[in-house]
Amino acid sequence: MNERPRPLDGIMDITPYKGGESKLDHDHMLKLSSNESPFGCSPAARETALAALTEPQLYPDGGHQALREAIAHAYGLHDAHVVCGAGSDEIISFAIKGFCPPGSEVIHTKHAFAMYKIYAMGAGARPVSVDETNFCAKVDDILDAVNSNTKAVFLANPNNPTGTWLPASEIQRLADELPTNILLVLDGAYGEYLEAEENFDPGHKLAMERPNVVATGTCSKVHGLGGLRVGWGVASADIISVMNRIRGPFNVSSVGLAAAEAAILDTKWWRNAVQKTNKLKQEFVAFLNQQQIQHIPSAGNFVTLLLEDAQASQNLDQHLRRDGIITRSVASYHIPQGLRVSIGDHAGMERVQESIKDWAAS
Repeated sequence: MNERPRPLDGIMDITPYKGGESKLDHDHMLKLSSNESPFGCSPAARETALAALTEPQLYPDGGHQALREAIAHAYGLHDAHVVCGAGSDEIISFAIKGFCPPGSEVIHTKHAFAMYKIYAMGAGARPVSVDETNFCAKVDDILDAVNSNTKAVFLANPNNPTGTWLPASEIQRLADELPTNILLVLDGAYGEYLEAEENFDPGHKLAMERPNVVATGTCSKVHGLGGLRVGWGVASADIISVMNRIRGPFNVSSVGLAAAEAAILDTKWWRNAVQKTNKLKQEFVAFLNQQQIQHIPSAGNFVTLLLEDAQASQNLDQHLRRDGIITRSVASYHIPQGLRVSIGDHAGMERVQESIKDWAAS
């Protein structure tokens, strides 16, 4: 017999996710392609992670109790409304698996995180892309795309790779006007960088009070634990119950749980990292303005440059690479002229500016 296992319908239509490149043949490589924290993680998180390695033969706490309590304490939540995962993208996958059957529709915006589309297609659902205006989501356009087949709406706030965001009033309006049988997932991977903005709402209260809202968070950005893969979601008790039924029994490692708990509770450290990152971003934006290089105003730990065209973006990318600097093209996010630069430390951003000045003068 020559029969072979056949993948489910639609699986081979998925374009695999491609993360930011991390290797370059250069003696002094600077990776600014994945929006990682240039400050690493909290010293307390590092120490706790190392201590957790002393008994690797033991399974982790499958209920994530200590981490859920830490998240609740730091973000003003109730631990019974929190679920943890291997990165916030696993929480996104729970939302799809638990609430979006084959043939249903999942709404996302045009320049949104690629995993919304990938997880939807993997579940046999149909991703529906909604256009943005000036690289920003519009609530009216999202609501106009809703129909009887819609099961979920995904909105990153702030969004990656654009860095644009919607104010609290618009998030509230979206939650109010979306039918309550449709899941609203607010992806808050970059929310901490807007914590000081009074018009920003990560949606945590909405998620605890509404029957159809999920808000996610991650330890991969400001907390500096991208390599340990820890994320979380907050939602109603009913949604949390669904997600806990479909997640793996030990989906977050002992090291990840310990490090994330310590990192999140070290609020002074990570809020200081936010301040430093935002200051470095402001300095970089001032440089771009001085050089008359267009960019998308960003609330994240990155800035997406808008060059003259796709060729100019590729030229700058190659110039930066020759100088040992890896950034990320966002052509796959329907921005062919875009080049996203993650915010590095002071020395790293000086290197970027010098390289860009050299490119502009050539």
